[in-house]
Amino acid sequence: MPEPMQRDDSTFVTIERIGDARCPPRDALDQRASGPRTRLARLALILLAAALAGVALLPGGLSAWLPMPDHFIPPDASFAPQTPIAVPARLITTRWQSAPLPPGSPPNGWSVSLSPNDAASLDACATLGAQTADGSALPGPVDVWATPDAGTTWAHVPFPAVSGTGCQVSVTPNESASAIVSVFGEAGPGQTSCLNTSFYLTTSGGTQWALLPHLALIPHAVTSASCQMLAIPHHLFFSMSYSVPHDSADHSLIRRSDDDGASWVAADTGLTLTRAFRPLWIGGDTLAVADSQTGSGESGATVSLLRVWTTADLGAHWASVGVSAIGPSGSLLHGVTANPQVPVCACALTASSTGPRSDLSLYLAGVSWQWQRLPPLPSVGATPDKSGVFRVAGFSIRGDPLALGIKPLPYPVTQDAGLGGQSNDDAPRLWEWEVGSQRWKESAFSLPCLAPANCPLFSLGSRVGTEPSGTRGVWVWLAQANPAAATALYRSFVPGG
Repeated sequence: MPEPMQRDDSTFVTIERIGDARCPPRDALDQRASGPRTRLARLALILLAAALAGVALLPGGLSAWLPMPDHFIPPDASFAPQTPIAVPARLITTRWQSAPLPPGSPPNGWSVSLSPNDAASLDACATLGAQTADGSALPGPVDVWATPDAGTTWAHVPFPAVSGTGCQVSVTPNESASAIVSVFGEAGPGQTSCLNTSFYLTTSGGTQWALLPHLALIPHAVTSASCQMLAIPHHLFFSMSYSVPHDSADHSLIRRSDDDGASWVAADTGLTLTRAFRPLWIGGDTLAVADSQTGSGESGATVSLLRVWTTADLGAHWASVGVSAIGPSGSLLHGVTANPQVPVCACALTASSTGPRSDLSLYLAGVSWQWQRLPPLPSVGATPDKSGVFRVAGFSIRGDPLALGIKPLPYPVTQDAGLGGQSNDDAPRLWEWEVGSQRWKESAFSLPCLAPANCPLFSLGSRVGTEPSGTRGVWVWLAQANPAAATALYRSFVPGG
């Protein structure tokens, strides 16, 4: 009895030993190749050979051949059987490469920020206090570092002898010698996080620092408050969300300084916000701020409304420029691009966001501030309510949004994905929404993580730069763990077009 051999596709073929059999003479073959039974057998052999070779016959006969697909889409409950999933367009990128962190291993990790002025410049800070048994940070000295060459060399930046449980560096756009370091303290009973935050400003590249007196800007009798400091060329903006006793409503304020914090003026005239998100600098005297409010959707259901306000005179006057229903989970104005046709991308968590990976609903607005909800990724597992996107990564040199999302299907397995050329079939990818052609494009190189559910990568943003060859594009930066406690850095280059 011949032994069966198991094939990968779970079918069986039988292999018989034919010994030393030789091919018969051609005239013997001609005699055997007659009769209808033999012709049927020959046709069966042709069909079998075609199936094993992975080709399909055209209905018109054997005069032409079509290749069969070498990858089949597995069934997925979230897609109807008739839903076609096209192979996504290819986004040209380089392989993800790791970048060194500053020397040392602080107990609470490194807080890393990408300079707005250069694709290879990063700043990092850490608080050197120990951790409690539950992982909370204890106050410790603040350590600040900077690199101009993507981590190849790091330089220590002198900083005042202050203590904190966390910190963050923010370099001023177009002014590399100016930066703010936010130092977060430990809030005691009855204290708010804003009261225990300190802001230090340098305009000399870190040789001198000044403490910004923001406490005088906080209203009296505040029960809870969070605040941020934004530096743009020649101006500082202090924004704050807070609550007061015996009032269930949220309150906010924005103040501006034109003299490095010596004096402050109101910068929220006409702005009615429930929560003041960090103002976003568009350029010149123009800023934007987003607010999430509860309202009614088209079906009458309660939804969150994304409201965006802009000012063209540094906060002296604000106007509402667009409202979009985004679902019940809140909103975040994410980023801007230098392309004036696509200045703002906003992302919002959808109600379907469950588990370790969040699915973002992405909204795009141009100069007309008309919001467009982007479609889900062309991947099996993505649906209109689950986009497959879990991070916004920045913008391409053309101003197209970049995102981190689930891997595309169908897609041939590659051995040239991720770091070190290792195959990682479940790892997510970098995607680009191409505004001109209204389609998603994906990178062939997987992200340096195992799977979407186990992908602790956070975006540091993207910056225009060049490759060693001189090609212009953007460098996309990622931090492992999170930007406030990074354990590794990665970057990839997306050429311009």
